[in-house]
Amino acid sequence: MAAIAGIRRMYPDGPQLHIREGSIIETPRTSWTDPFFTVDQDLFVLRQTCFQPNAFPTDIEYQRGFAAKFGVERSLAQLEKRFKQLTTVATNRGILRVYLKSLLASEASIAHILTLDPAYAHCIDLSDRLEEVLHPRNLVDDDDVIANMDTIRIEISGKSIEPYSREVPKHLIRAVSHVVDCFLSQARTASAVNQALTWVPASAAGREKLVLTDDVPAYDGVQSYKHFDAPVFDRMMLFAKDQDVVEHRLTLVDEYDKFQKTNKLSSDEINQIFEIEMKRYGDVLEGAKNKEVQHTTSFLELALQNDLQALHAMHTATLQAETARISAKYSAQRESLFMRIEAERLKALAMHRDSTQSTLLHLEHAMAVNLQQVDAIFGTSEFLLQLLILAQDLACKKLLNACVRYLTEGQRFQQFCMRRELTSPLLAETTILLLLQHLPDADAAEINQVYGSHFAFHEMLTRELHTRLISLTKSLESLPNEALRDVMQYAFEKFVGEASANPSKEVSALGELCKGYPHILTKELLRRREFSHVKINPALLSDHLSLTEDDLLVELESSNRYCSAIGTKQRCAGEFGRWMFEVCVEAMDPVGGSIAIGWEVPRTVLQWAPSEDVWKLTHEAPESPRGEMKCFGQVKGYGVIFPGLTPGDDGSSFGILWQSHAGLSGDGMGMLYCNGKQYSGVPTFREGDVIACTIDQDAVEPFVEFYLNGQLVVPVQETKRSGGRESDLPVIARKLRLQNANYALFPAATLFSSKDPIARVRFNFRGGFQYPIPGYEPYGAELLDLLEIAGQTASEADVSNFSPRSSMASSEAFGSVASRRHSAAARSEARSEYTLSARSRG
Repeated sequence: MAAIAGIRRMYPDGPQLHIREGSIIETPRTSWTDPFFTVDQDLFVLRQTCFQPNAFPTDIEYQRGFAAKFGVERSLAQLEKRFKQLTTVATNRGILRVYLKSLLASEASIAHILTLDPAYAHCIDLSDRLEEVLHPRNLVDDDDVIANMDTIRIEISGKSIEPYSREVPKHLIRAVSHVVDCFLSQARTASAVNQALTWVPASAAGREKLVLTDDVPAYDGVQSYKHFDAPVFDRMMLFAKDQDVVEHRLTLVDEYDKFQKTNKLSSDEINQIFEIEMKRYGDVLEGAKNKEVQHTTSFLELALQNDLQALHAMHTATLQAETARISAKYSAQRESLFMRIEAERLKALAMHRDSTQSTLLHLEHAMAVNLQQVDAIFGTSEFLLQLLILAQDLACKKLLNACVRYLTEGQRFQQFCMRRELTSPLLAETTILLLLQHLPDADAAEINQVYGSHFAFHEMLTRELHTRLISLTKSLESLPNEALRDVMQYAFEKFVGEASANPSKEVSALGELCKGYPHILTKELLRRREFSHVKINPALLSDHLSLTEDDLLVELESSNRYCSAIGTKQRCAGEFGRWMFEVCVEAMDPVGGSIAIGWEVPRTVLQWAPSEDVWKLTHEAPESPRGEMKCFGQVKGYGVIFPGLTPGDDGSSFGILWQSHAGLSGDGMGMLYCNGKQYSGVPTFREGDVIACTIDQDAVEPFVEFYLNGQLVVPVQETKRSGGRESDLPVIARKLRLQNANYALFPAATLFSSKDPIARVRFNFRGGFQYPIPGYEPYGAELLDLLEIAGQTASEADVSNFSPRSSMASSEAFGSVASRRHSAAARSEARSEYTLSARSRG
């Protein structure tokens, strides 16, 4: 009360607080300069740095010129930073490409003065393939040019065609036909012999001419299907003008797709750049607003403390008013800045559209012209097979390949597969094989299903389909689970996330194949799914071991006995992949205990009892095979298997195990059991350690390794002597290669304790490892997500009768489709070069 009375004496009329209009007293303000660069400012920076000569000779003049043009001060560091952002940050350099093209277009009037720096020329240059197609260097389709060329008169007649003649450029007919070229080359020496061709040299009576006819003995009894007819010959000469017309078409389609994809990436990049700018500057404004609100709040809180409790209501009202004013101010700035950024974004996108429109129009025009050329040559089905026969007969390699490519495009060969022309003896068998090998999978399957044995080449088609199935099966088997998941997503068109939208080339190729053969993909999925249920095999478990319900935890129940356990699934020769499993040593007798972990060969039994004859002779049944043994692991008829030392059922194969033994005195010793022998000098492990066992089946020579808590320990890492060979190293320092060509290995463990039965290990086959080894997949990975992609459960899986294993065991030698096609194409070319020549000599 006394304090209040004192205040009243100091302020008899009550305290008065005056606040300056528009600002709080002594409130600090954040000084922030708008660092946003507009499109015009970016163009100014690039013109200075990417073109020669520079617009400003010095950096000072450059900085002053920028400030004079845009009325904004920018330091040299800011200008340099912006230039680096434009040239290095963006992965596709879409905005840099747009800016440079815009500058070149706008500066066209002074192009003789400014030159683009060669370091940035690749940003605007077209690819070599596209440049060659859009601007061909040697086009021979001008009538005036052809009129001035060296021509020859071709007179053609036949048994069932009307005689006709053509004036054709000599270099074209020689370029398209190897037979005509060889004949004309030898004609002047009088050594040319060909029944179908006759050369008449130029004379005073007439010009040089070449007579072509099928009314000769070489064609007797041969159904030629009028392949010398005028429309067929004219199409061949039209093809001779541009023998790469089909390749150009494919190139244009490919470049068009690439250009559209690049445009999409560039557009997305420009949008992303401006969205990032919008967010960044929005965050800067938000931070500045919050900072000023914080300063204002601090000031008013201090004023509240100094103006006593009676001014609390006034303080609160003032704080709210100032906060609202500041928010309104920055909201207006935010809206204005965002509108500017949006306008600049639209401006940049408009420039991007303008800069790409010309190239896009050129591409579309070139595609249209190319389509007309292809239709003019191959468009009519009436002459297509005759053209193929003509190409075969006259050894026109490119024309033959072009016909094959055109015929085997999707859904086209079905209308020709039953035509009699395909059975013409003029067509080589390798050409038919080439046609079948180029057929899409869907077309080949449809022909095989619809026409069956009525198709003249049904047996060849069946072999081709069989080869494709074998190749696809082996390719899928070699894929890791992640790659198989991508292939399934592609095949079943269930893309999830951005990664699936851009599959790799290998994934796309296998995915397309799997669309035609889904049962092969299902077969591989079910084969792998068997490994997802791998566990310890209870049927082969030693009597003195126990298993938990999940069959993964193995525990010793009795002492003084070597007891072993092996898994239910094996990894065999001929398979692919890099696999691993972990074994956690949960309990181990520190004195006299022994645990061995690794790989074991197939077994029918792990222990056995004495026969009835042995029982009658000895009248005793020892509890375990101890004492002197005539053979390893056996005494008085009782016996046990010790993995790594006891040979397999075939008598020659051995497992590979790493053993850690705790001696009675407390010291330890590590051993490696390999190929029936034991090696010392190996590290030891103990309770709490995690052992990883790996097998690499992708290597040229498959091998196994052992890891202790994530570190490679077997083979022991030793430094090789200079010039030394691997054979000079100790056995434990070499790679543990699987020398048996028909190896089969199961996960295995052996437990022993000389005192108390303290030994317990837990296997992990399914992943979630404590120490994952890079490059290796779980030995029995769960594949539930793959089943979900396939849209089926294990009980609903539709398994085809086709067996990849049985197919692989067939007598037909396996080879890749690519290698088979290469050899077939080579044989076809060799056959085609001499078809007509051989017939003429006959």
